[in-house]
Amino acid sequence: MEVAPMKIVSVCRGYPDIRPGGLLHVAQDRARELARQGHQVIVLTTAKRGDQGSVVDDHGVEVRHLPCMSMAYTSQFAALCEAAVKLIEPDILHLDSFDRDRPWWKNVKAGVKALSLHGYGPGALLTQWNLYRMGGAEPKANWKAMLEEAKALVTFDKAIAISHHELWQMRDVYGLNAAKTSLVYNPICNSFFEHPTVDPPAGAPWLCAAISGHKERGFDIAKQACEKAGVGLRIVRDVPRDQMWKVYDQCAGVLLPTFYSQGHDLGLAEAAARCRLVITSPTGSYYW
Repeated sequence: MEVAPMKIVSVCRGYPDIRPGGLLHVAQDRARELARQGHQVIVLTTAKRGDQGSVVDDHGVEVRHLPCMSMAYTSQFAALCEAAVKLIEPDILHLDSFDRDRPWWKNVKAGVKALSLHGYGPGALLTQWNLYRMGGAEPKANWKAMLEEAKALVTFDKAIAISHHELWQMRDVYGLNAAKTSLVYNPICNSFFEHPTVDPPAGAPWLCAAISGHKERGFDIAKQACEKAGVGLRIVRDVPRDQMWKVYDQCAGVLLPTFYSQGHDLGLAEAAARCRLVITSPTGSYYW
């Protein structure tokens, strides 16, 4: 389905290195794929390595390093973001992390049609619960933060979810009606569809891949499971996403053990694109 080009602003306190050879992660993949589809994508982020000003990477994403403290949510960053968004007037505003202490986004609703967030309070609470069941700290609900999220979501004409799990949180937990919510999955790199799929090689290992190896991702569980089953395992981090199709092709299937109860892991969509089996934990968007 063809979608008219839109103006999209993404706000995050830290954005990956856009210079040649810099490693990609999900925020950068998403921005580049949206730009490839013809949308105007502008990333507002903090200063990095002394860089300030606007830079356009080789995929057409404009990254604006704002003159404020690097890698931190500050009052100055909030003021600069508010001023920039009012000037740009994007169709969609994406908040990679939700700054609840300085809710500047409340002041830009007139010029923005839709809001999307990276993760929601109820999902974060479910993640804490999963970790608690495995011996972690007792979960603590941030009710004030969730209330602020709900206030933000009802302010805009549309709220965008990236999984059925997030859609459920918007509708059943926060009470948004169906007309106010939309589901748009994260895009995966076009390279996954440019090459014919192949059967896995004989004796191919299973794959456990993630953007990072945080405790929520369950790499240790994948190791234990494969050792018990007597099968090989390949753990992958920091491979450019446009090259990951080659990694999937060399594996028998994909293991995604996780405690993380948010979003929609790109690994699920990528594995399906390469016709690979997936075994994952029944939590969050993985359960849907």
